[in-house]
Amino acid sequence: RTTIGDSVVTVCQCPLSRPDGACVHQQFLTDYGEELFPLDAAFTNDGNQDTVLFSRQELQEDVSLNHFSSTSPNSRSLGGRVIVEYTGNDLGTGRWVCAKDSGNHRLVQIDPSATDQTVSDSSITVDYFEPRRLFNSSQPILRMECTVYGLYRAWATSIELQACSNSRCRHRLIGPDGREHGIFNYNNRKLFTHDLLDEYTAAYTSSETPFSAWVSVLSRRYKLHSGAHSFVTAEVFRGVWFAYVKLQYLDGSMMCPRCGPSPENTIWDGVTLAFNRKHLLPTLEPPTTMQPESVERTTTRYISNQQLLEDRKVRRLVRRVITGTPLTMESLKKGVPPGAQEEADAEGEDEEDDEDDEQAEATQRGSRSERAIARARSEMLERLDALPAATEGLKRICPSLGALFDDKFGVSTVAQSNVAPNVYRRFFIQISAEESVLQMTTKPALDALEAFITAPTHRNASILVEIPAVHELLSYEKGLGNAFPEITMDVCRWILNRGRAVLNSLVKGPQPPKMPDSSVEKPWQQV
Repeated sequence: RTTIGDSVVTVCQCPLSRPDGACVHQQFLTDYGEELFPLDAAFTNDGNQDTVLFSRQELQEDVSLNHFSSTSPNSRSLGGRVIVEYTGNDLGTGRWVCAKDSGNHRLVQIDPSATDQTVSDSSITVDYFEPRRLFNSSQPILRMECTVYGLYRAWATSIELQACSNSRCRHRLIGPDGREHGIFNYNNRKLFTHDLLDEYTAAYTSSETPFSAWVSVLSRRYKLHSGAHSFVTAEVFRGVWFAYVKLQYLDGSMMCPRCGPSPENTIWDGVTLAFNRKHLLPTLEPPTTMQPESVERTTTRYISNQQLLEDRKVRRLVRRVITGTPLTMESLKKGVPPGAQEEADAEGEDEEDDEDDEQAEATQRGSRSERAIARARSEMLERLDALPAATEGLKRICPSLGALFDDKFGVSTVAQSNVAPNVYRRFFIQISAEESVLQMTTKPALDALEAFITAPTHRNASILVEIPAVHELLSYEKGLGNAFPEITMDVCRWILNRGRAVLNSLVKGPQPPKMPDSSVEKPWQQV
């Protein structure tokens, strides 16, 4: 539970927490959090700790129930943390359970005004216009030829049908459902096994599997096993599968839990760039509205050098210095960074040749280790040589940024064998990224950053969650003192000015006019 601006945000790491609904833990904190766990100075939350013991209950002598919040070694995000439950003594020999695998039950909120609408027989459909006509054993039975399609071959057989008693359905026939035999009756002439349809469902939900490619595979399989019956066309199979899957319940339909099946905005992968020429009908129009006041932009071009650090050489130098094992005088004196000797030995063991002479093998392994140590020493010296140029380059761009880099990664820091906290390394990795500054700071994020610079309070700093690198840096420095350092404030001003400059360079021409909201969309059936 944390505060972002004036809002209290409650999240939970249990697998039952979803964006469309709160789990029992979130609901409990929402209802009783302010009373039982007030957000004050005494209730601090250090998100940088790998493991946090937040609950301990004594069950019996020397046996306690403990709850830990643990982070993943590959993820620093809040979603990477899990709840681990331990029951036993303090030696760690008890029972450990991870919440990702637990059988917790989700909070179910029951509407008191709801009524029981249970259907007694789910196999009988409801028709409000006229009752559905079912099979009548007293009526005559017809036998017709049909084909059953399986995974490897098809079989010709007969099916028992009955004419529909509805006078308006003269050409309709009542046929068996076939579900008890694992068969899907499509139209009384073509029947498909559940194994066949389920196999395509599994392929479709796990990877991109077009109908045409799947039908081509099945057609070749049919020719290989039995050439008596060929497989259906892609158009027929498409209709069969959609009719079958409409009756299934597919868990995880990849539908947005908030927007539903019709989201307002969608993000495409960029593969489908345009319609095929044959689909460009006169009735097909883009989902835009043209007005006489619409702005026409005849020329547009890409703006280069949108990175936060414009100088490419400085970006490379910064990444060169902070990437890898931290530079310390200890490791420089030894000439080998921590872990390099073990890696060299492992490399030698992995590349061992099955030679009979043990002395030659040991000599070869030693030479490999020496080469690995020499490479590590050379790499560390190159990073050390890049330090002054990286610091001077940052100072030319922003003096406070260069001073911050020199304080955390400079020569004096290396001489004292001080290792900067990881929050500063991640901050400078984002600063020197080879991407547009607008990917790091969008327009709403720039507005929030400007509000923080105007009034540098903890409330305004919490709103900067849209800029993770800055938010993490401010959260770390907030724990060191009440006021934010002036050097950090200068860096924030530089980020704001650089982001505004890039944004203004991309926004060309006048602002588009506001269109009236009373636009009527064409029915999609007419397109």
